[in-house]
Amino acid sequence: MKKKKVLFIINPKSGTGRYRKVPSRIEAFLDKESFDYELCYTRYGGHATELARKAVEDHTDMVVSVGGDGTLNEVIRALAGTQTALGILPTGSGNGLAHHLHIPFKIKKAVRLLNEGCIENIDTVSLNGQVYASIAGVGFDAFVAEKYRHTAHRGFFPYLRLVISNYFRYQPRTYVMEGDGETHTVKALLISFANSSQWGYDVKISPKASVQDGVVDVMAVRKPPLYALPRIVLFLLSGNLDRITKYVKIYKIQQFKLKAAEGAELYTHLDGDFMGMQREVEVKVLPMSLRIALKRTI
Repeated sequence: MKKKKVLFIINPKSGTGRYRKVPSRIEAFLDKESFDYELCYTRYGGHATELARKAVEDHTDMVVSVGGDGTLNEVIRALAGTQTALGILPTGSGNGLAHHLHIPFKIKKAVRLLNEGCIENIDTVSLNGQVYASIAGVGFDAFVAEKYRHTAHRGFFPYLRLVISNYFRYQPRTYVMEGDGETHTVKALLISFANSSQWGYDVKISPKASVQDGVVDVMAVRKPPLYALPRIVLFLLSGNLDRITKYVKIYKIQQFKLKAAEGAELYTHLDGDFMGMQREVEVKVLPMSLRIALKRTI
């Protein structure tokens, strides 16, 4: 049987140094009778995309992203719409897509999943031409993402501190969304474009989102008053935010455009990475466009 070619793309700046364990775990637990593998390390932003594109050109069977959501998105941009499959070894901080797909967080188990897992197709999404597979959005979370990129410390608690310190000063905007033949106007603290359910850190912004349903869950969240915040946080952390219908509105849409009613530029993020100020965002689903190694049907 011909061996499959696998490229592991490792981001040495992602997470808290767990990537250092990856080469020894791969050597110990990857099935050498089934796979020939190579390791590459990223050196700058966008390098993972370049490496993954070269792998596609070389007819590599699988590219494995070793890092967090940022590294993963760079790899996905090169693999979407190709026959090269994606594998995930989550060594980053948030790891939203890995949580959603039940990818093991122990490197040993994640490597063994590559040996035993099936290959399935999932949707990806294009936001102004940038492809992603998990969460993007505009508003407060994107505003926080812009602040977060300037901090020296990674992880949940540094991010939470930024959320708390900026929540009361941030003013909601009124957004106009046109898609699937309808126009919606909504005032929101933030609007998430959820392909998967996860923000990261196992926090579900859109609990019922699916990566195989051909639509994006557009989740508009109003800014609640102070007295309602504890209840909102409780429902968010328990995976039930969609039940707070007084403050949350969900639209399931295949393709849409969104802008601020007053024409202001929008804080925009893609899986927690700030992607600049946008005058308008155009979002569309790319159905079943990514092949991915999974443990079981999702």
